[in-house]
Amino acid sequence: MKKLAIKKWDELEDRVPAYALVADVDLVVVRYDESVSVLYGRCAHRGALMSDGSIDGNNLICGVHGWDYRLDSGISQYNNSETLPKFNAWLEDGQVFVDEDQIAAWVADHPQPYNRDAYQGLFQDPTGTVDEPHVKFIRMLANDGLSKVGHHGPSSAMGVPRDSLPKWDDLQFVVGQLANLPLLDEEAVGTELVIGPAFDITLTDALSLAEARQALAKHVLLTELITGLGKESPSSLGSVKIATTPTGIDSCVRLAKTWRQLRDYRDTYVAAANAVEQEYALANVEYNPDTIINLESVLAIEQALLSHVEHQLVDAPTEELLELTKTRLARFWSDVMPSIQAHWALIASAAEVLLEADRVADSIAVDTGRRRQK
Repeated sequence: MKKLAIKKWDELEDRVPAYALVADVDLVVVRYDESVSVLYGRCAHRGALMSDGSIDGNNLICGVHGWDYRLDSGISQYNNSETLPKFNAWLEDGQVFVDEDQIAAWVADHPQPYNRDAYQGLFQDPTGTVDEPHVKFIRMLANDGLSKVGHHGPSSAMGVPRDSLPKWDDLQFVVGQLANLPLLDEEAVGTELVIGPAFDITLTDALSLAEARQALAKHVLLTELITGLGKESPSSLGSVKIATTPTGIDSCVRLAKTWRQLRDYRDTYVAAANAVEQEYALANVEYNPDTIINLESVLAIEQALLSHVEHQLVDAPTEELLELTKTRLARFWSDVMPSIQAHWALIASAAEVLLEADRVADSIAVDTGRRRQK
């Protein structure tokens, strides 16, 4: 182990991300109460610096697209497969130390693509996404101008295959500033070209901004719920219009997820979810527990899962049920409703007691069997 001091403790603000660089690895350092956490400093989504993010409760939030990671583990609360590697860190003599050898070993298996001395330096997006396939090309033009492509830009001779010619989808628009002042809530707005294609929904000009917002919220929640339930979706929802295109479904699911993560807007989410649940009597639906494990669109889903886990624990307590219970303790409805959180906590405690009782019973049975053999 090679100890390396990276920050002075008294210079770290509580729950304010700080940047550090060790062994060519960007790190994010977070002091919370009397503890410290050192995580890989690049978001798993697009590589944005997590030190430019913020803290929301127990989560470190990326400042670009809102992806979340637990402070104490680096694991996303929403999707446990999304993680930031965590490195050993400790407080000693008023400084935060890390094991440089551990970080160097990690970077040997995960080479970093960031050229900090080049254009955009720390803020490069080296990969882009399927939705933005020209990020590298745009960065090259911003860095080198037309020096590498000629005065008139890239060009090709006619007669090339059609699928290699520019398409409408190749165009990318970036909003520079608002051309007009925002409209007030009661004024009618045109939404079909702004929201329609992205979320696969039709909103007419006759709707006020408040009505359009309400219709979009309902559409987003129902799309996430129904697509999440899949073939297990109840017949009562069969005639509900939801997004059907891959882009529309993805936009709705991502918006619902982001909405739940934004602490300042959680009350509006709860109100919208309760309205949808009441309108479609979702509390009266029988859900397949295996289907709803990863869903949290409406409170009825959470309550159905609570009931299922309670009954299963009575019949046959398992480590899997205990893990599910602990996972739901950190999810949305537990966070916004103390009664739900208390219910899950009680079930988790009961599960631990029942599992321990089973282990003791097994141990006694084995011991009794040995005595009889003697």
